[in-house]
Amino acid sequence: MASAVHEVKKDALVSGIKEINHCLQTLLSGANEAVKVSTEHFIDNEIAKLFGLATAYKNVLHTLKLQKKVDLDQVVEHHYRYQDVREVCDDWKELELQWDDLLKDVDKKLDRSGPDPLTKGQVMSLDEPFLCARTKRETTIRELFKNADSSGSGKGLPTQGSHPAKFLVLILLRHFA
Repeated sequence: MASAVHEVKKDALVSGIKEINHCLQTLLSGANEAVKVSTEHFIDNEIAKLFGLATAYKNVLHTLKLQKKVDLDQVVEHHYRYQDVREVCDDWKELELQWDDLLKDVDKKLDRSGPDPLTKGQVMSLDEPFLCARTKRETTIRELFKNADSSGSGKGLPTQGSHPAKFLVLILLRHFA
């Protein structure tokens, strides 16, 4: 990665960060307006627009021939001594803070009657309810394991031939982006 840091030109970096900033500003403006109208409407109909930020990052990383955001952060660190880089990066960091604040605000407004969300490294109860993305029904880890063990049917679990899969992969999503 060290060579890629030195290969990225300062002007290309500034242009890329400006592209991310523009995307962030546009998405934040629209999302803040939508949340003011109705949080529920925003969640049900508008939230998918926020994934446009992932596309902006992907495009910038591709243009700069970088692989990950951490690589972009290293390039910024390398060029941070330049005034124009500092200015766009300071705007970028401020917009990211506003992005985080928006998501926290929406999260607070959600009617969550269940337990507090899990955090990294926290042990989860086998009876913790969650929504299965494939079936759209509420289930528990215990139910998934029980179904995997029952009579070889798998009851909706992935199969390998006529046998249930040997492994269960869970992707637990909590954040919007």
